[in-house]
Amino acid sequence: MRRMGPSHFTSAYGRRARPEFEVQLVASGWKGFRASEIDEVILACPPADVTRVCQSGVVAALLGYRQWDDAAQAVIAIWVGRLAGGHFLTPQLRAFGCSTANREKLALRLKSVFVSHIDGLLEGDAVQRCRKKLEVVEKEVADVKTAMKGRNALARYRALQEKVEGLNVQKNQIAKRLEEFQSAMLAVTSFLELSGEDSIESEAELFLLGDDQEPNWDRIHHVLLRECRRLQEGLPIYSCRRQILNHIHYRQ
Repeated sequence: MRRMGPSHFTSAYGRRARPEFEVQLVASGWKGFRASEIDEVILACPPADVTRVCQSGVVAALLGYRQWDDAAQAVIAIWVGRLAGGHFLTPQLRAFGCSTANREKLALRLKSVFVSHIDGLLEGDAVQRCRKKLEVVEKEVADVKTAMKGRNALARYRALQEKVEGLNVQKNQIAKRLEEFQSAMLAVTSFLELSGEDSIESEAELFLLGDDQEPNWDRIHHVLLRECRRLQEGLPIYSCRRQILNHIHYRQ
């Protein structure tokens, strides 16, 4: 693949006819990329009629297609790879002759890809670890309560009582973190499927996910990554995130 500087990018096609559809690989503003990632992304796409790779700039590469189906499939493939953690490049489609119907079909396909990814996150490793931790704490609470029913000195009984109280706090925090994560995923899913309740839509609006006509796919992915990270880190404030968001929303 030919690599070129940004000054040559705008004249990438030379005297040849410009392909009707361009897929630009744009570097995310919050993540960099490696040259090897660009090659891997391009290989995952349908063979382009024209391929150009930049040496610098926010546009990492350009794929030119003469057929809409190939360009649309390239966009899908790029997002599938990104959601799988392969890269952080954003596909931007420039269509010089594209019907509204085709754009709507592509948006529906992307929504399906994202919803499927969210379904996977809801049953993913982070959620399973959280559930397992909750089960462990619940069992420990039950064991301590059983010990409290035996013959205990007053000091021993009070120590067990304090332990139960501490474990219950821990249990509630874990349960709330899991609930908040599930709520966030439901908000994004409802936004994509346009079937959310008012409260869910309000939460989605606070995430700044875009609108019905033009979802901000890069922003949506960023939100998903952030929510997964917060679940894994287990910050106490995360368990009351919805209350904070609602407070901000009603004060606006």
